[in-house]
Amino acid sequence: MSQPTTERHSTGRAALREWGLGLRDMRSWIGLVAIYVLLTWLISELTGLQEFYRLLLYPARSLTAAVVSLLLIFVGYVIYLPLVAREPRPLKRIWRLVETYLLAPRQIMNLLVPLLLMPFFMSAFTSFKSMIPEIVPFYLDPAFMSADRLLHFGWHPFEITHALFGGQTASLVINTFYHVWFLVMWAAMIWHLIHLAERAHRLQFLLSFILTWTLLGSLAALALSSAGPVYYGEVTGLADPFGPLMSRLYEIDATARLAGATGGLPVLEVQEMLWGFYTDQDTTYGSGISAMPSLHVAVTALIAMSAYRIHRLFGYVMWAFTAIMLVGSVHLAWHYAIDGYLAIAATAVIWRLTGRFAEREVARNG
Repeated sequence: MSQPTTERHSTGRAALREWGLGLRDMRSWIGLVAIYVLLTWLISELTGLQEFYRLLLYPARSLTAAVVSLLLIFVGYVIYLPLVAREPRPLKRIWRLVETYLLAPRQIMNLLVPLLLMPFFMSAFTSFKSMIPEIVPFYLDPAFMSADRLLHFGWHPFEITHALFGGQTASLVINTFYHVWFLVMWAAMIWHLIHLAERAHRLQFLLSFILTWTLLGSLAALALSSAGPVYYGEVTGLADPFGPLMSRLYEIDATARLAGATGGLPVLEVQEMLWGFYTDQDTTYGSGISAMPSLHVAVTALIAMSAYRIHRLFGYVMWAFTAIMLVGSVHLAWHYAIDGYLAIAATAVIWRLTGRFAEREVARNG
């Protein structure tokens, strides 16, 4: 009787040790998330903006996004194995991967910790983003508009994108890609959590992901406070050079609706909704206005850098997606072109620095 009991105790100790190793793998990531959430709360207290701080905005939506992402990854892999990898027994291969990457105690911890903490992080991020114009009012839009024209030889970048992709169909496709970004981001996050056997690469991506949101989406956004082309006239009180762009977008929207596309150009409804949140000083799902730098471009560029390291073809696909995000951010009046340029450059620096740190961290953890 004592031998099975001893074996169970030994198995239990081994499982606890693996759970502990999983936590140790994630300790630097957990630390960054905790610091950001606490600092955001502290800033709200010190600035008297407590009403903007909301920590429970995303749990249900994050869970839904995670489940949908897992399903998409599963379906994609089921298609990939027999058609591309020529795997003769794809279901058996998938089950082996599930055992290796989803059921092992260490891997469960590596998966659960980010999934449990990300909703709180995203809620804190939205809270901070909503506070930005209260702390540093939008002031750099005229400078960024002028810089864009200087860099593009006297042209506004939207004049270039609409000359190339100004048709109704192209604009609707760009809008669709821009909205798909949220799902792509979550799918990339989940994929890195469940599939990468190379722990340093996984940690590099996770750290880069958090630092992109905190350093670029919060710190840089605060220092470089700007609202973007869509709100240029409202926040500056100056003659609006983006009036023709907005007129064109509303024209495309009206034409699409008349043609039977009941949703029209959805970006316009989102932009009006965000402006309503801003004027009502409301912190809710997706609220907050900030143009510089573009997180759509930064996060997609990060995914492209990681994808290229895994497989060049994946990298090329994601760099193409990044190019669409860059064009879309200008085409749909969300951003100045330099918002995307700076985002890519800064993300590349973050990716490089976290790579060195992740290798040392994994070597220490064993």
